[in-house]
Amino acid sequence: MDCRCAICKNEKDFKLNHDIIEAARKGKLVLFVGSGVSTESKGIFPKSFYEVIRDEMGIEEDITFSGLMERYCNKPNGRIKLLEQLKRRFNYIDDFPEIYGRVTRFHRELSTIACIKEIITTNWDDYFERECNCVPFVTSQDFALSGICDRRVYKIHGSINNLGSIVATESDYKACYNKLQKNIIGSKLKLLLSEADKTVVFIGYSLYDEDFIRIWNYLQKEMKDFMPHYYVVTLDEHIEDRLDNRNIIPIITDGTFFLHKLKNELIAEGSLITDDIYGYAEFLCDITLEKHSEVEERLQDFPDLIYTLMYQDGLIHSFQRAYSKKRDGYYSDKHKICASIRGYYELYNKYAEYDRVFDCAYIQGYLVGLQALMDYTTEQKPSIPSQYFIFDDEDKLWTMDQYIEIRDKYLKNYPELLDRAKELIVDGLAVHHPPYL
Repeated sequence: MDCRCAICKNEKDFKLNHDIIEAARKGKLVLFVGSGVSTESKGIFPKSFYEVIRDEMGIEEDITFSGLMERYCNKPNGRIKLLEQLKRRFNYIDDFPEIYGRVTRFHRELSTIACIKEIITTNWDDYFERECNCVPFVTSQDFALSGICDRRVYKIHGSINNLGSIVATESDYKACYNKLQKNIIGSKLKLLLSEADKTVVFIGYSLYDEDFIRIWNYLQKEMKDFMPHYYVVTLDEHIEDRLDNRNIIPIITDGTFFLHKLKNELIAEGSLITDDIYGYAEFLCDITLEKHSEVEERLQDFPDLIYTLMYQDGLIHSFQRAYSKKRDGYYSDKHKICASIRGYYELYNKYAEYDRVFDCAYIQGYLVGLQALMDYTTEQKPSIPSQYFIFDDEDKLWTMDQYIEIRDKYLKNYPELLDRAKELIVDGLAVHHPPYL
């Protein structure tokens, strides 16, 4: 079906360069993101922020964004009023899930591409932080904790969460680029954009974009003959006519669609897991929560069900963590799931050695949950994991009837487990294993 809606009509097919795929796989792909993939993209508001300010001031002649903001801020209390307008605009987006969903399409597509770790942006919004679990770097002081961050966004024009950092006027731009020549963020920026093993893709800019022109002039001044080739994702089909021999390779398509195609390439070659794994984790969690309630109701009749409760807590926590980590794509990488499985096997053996049976039941649940997610990546029809727990038994138990059927024989072999269970159960007290050991 050839959809011509506002979104699909911009999803123009293209050939994805092997360099981009290879860089992404190795964690060497850097994104430089502009307003075209955020609040100022077409179809979000009837008017851009620039148009709102220009109309308020009654200006009709052509004027740059920074020039317009300079004039506005030169009015009495202009800077305060400008920031108030900007804040209201972002608050309005937050108030309506429909608008917020459109604004963050790009960020949500990016979130599960776990191998993209470095983003540079001239945008003021905090959507990379919210949707992609990025740690923001706005000032040089922020670099003090850079070593503990897995995914970073360098906000060279400030952040809505730090209003004093906003770069909007001509004076702001001049001061910003003077600082970039000297400060830590500027040094990091030059490093990211010049390293031979990095591949940089500009998204959300046009060659007429004032931000892009300033950035490009800055790069030419700082790097001179050492500028590498960059990619720019744009909908401007005539961009090559205006490239003027710049070191830019155009990709004509929508920014979100570019990420979608890149993700599919990485999934096809086995570097990533499909995003469906997060919905699957939530589905399994809902099933286990229902079983958990059923087991709690029968705990006074069958105290040994406490081990199943602990096991189910492990299952639930493994699934909850999985779908909560969609923001940074942790479970999109099967190698990380495998590493987690190995780690929990080691924990199980450690706790079994000290005869901590309740913790062992919990760890076993967490392990089974992780294994269910791993099976989802390799099996065409993954099965629902066992919902009831018995030590040293590989049979899968999904119902209370199945558990009761083998219970007597099981407890005859392990009578001490029932005694220990009775000691822990107090009438009316909910039994629960917290998400830590």
